Amino acid sequence: MKYPLILSLAAVGATAYDVKKQGHLEGKKKKKKKKKKKKKKKKKKKKKKKKKKKKKKKKKKKKKKKKKKKKKKKKKKKKKKKKKKKKKKKKKKKKKKKGCSRDVTERVDKEKDYENLLAETE
Repeated sequence: MKYPLILSLAAVGATAYDVKKQGHLEGKKKKKKKKKKKKKKKKKKKKKKKKKKKKKKKKKKKKKKKKKKKKKKKKKKKKKKKKKKKKKKKKKKKKKKKGCSRDVTERVDKEKDYENLLAETE
């Protein structure tokens, strides 16, 4: 039954779109589209109101942020100084370990004593 209906409409000059409109789905589809459009309009109005409020708040926040940044910079400088001091101490300790704590003369004397002991035992 559908085919002859479509052909007769096409003969009159109706497009495929018009044929779809005549179906039982037509009422449901139209109602859904109208509802969506109404929702979009409401959302746009709300967004505009929110933007105005946000701009006022942002100006206040910027002033507070500048003060905080200055404090943070001071703290960072103090930390860097402490780290440098620690590094210097570590280097000093390493130097002590590398260098011989005893004099060279003492060591030579002990070596001679050891040689004398060996000679005596032989």
